[in-house]
Amino acid sequence: MRFSISFLLLLFLDATVRCSVKLCEQGQLWARGRELLSAMKGQLVLVAFPSAVDNRTLQKLSSLAEAHGHVRVITLLDPSSCSTEEATAMGRDWRWLIVERDDIGTRQRLGLNQGEVALFDRCGRLSRSLPLSSTEELNQAMRAAQHHAACGWCQYGTEKNGEDGGNTIEKKLDAFFQNAIATPSPS
Repeated sequence: MRFSISFLLLLFLDATVRCSVKLCEQGQLWARGRELLSAMKGQLVLVAFPSAVDNRTLQKLSSLAEAHGHVRVITLLDPSSCSTEEATAMGRDWRWLIVERDDIGTRQRLGLNQGEVALFDRCGRLSRSLPLSSTEELNQAMRAAQHHAACGWCQYGTEKNGEDGGNTIEKKLDAFFQNAIATPSPS
């Protein structure tokens, strides 16, 4: 009995250490062989892990993305719920969202459950996790993150002297996601 309790405790601790990113630690999001957060440095990023792929959930996320233009909204779908082609089609249909499959278990590595979201600050640090079902709480968190860095301020660009002697901020943006990030204004 004593051995089995010790064994279960060790399994739990091992799973906790391997699977969870603590608040204010650097996170990583991978899709299609690219790391997303480094490509989006300088922007707040909300990553949703919906429990079901339905129009209601995607509409809610799209509305949040449209209302908070300073936040990039990524939806990582459970691979068992849709194919790569379906995820690509959803990305075209919901222009305010970046829709990908969570093929490498990002949700588990962050220690989140289906139906939760992760909010990353401008430097790619996990600043909050919230339930996807609470729209008002999500709106408040996104507004607050715009003006307050819960994990402390950080520098997300690199300063360098240009030929003209002035300082410029060089922002890093992965070309793979330029089309997804540069959404046209609504007509």
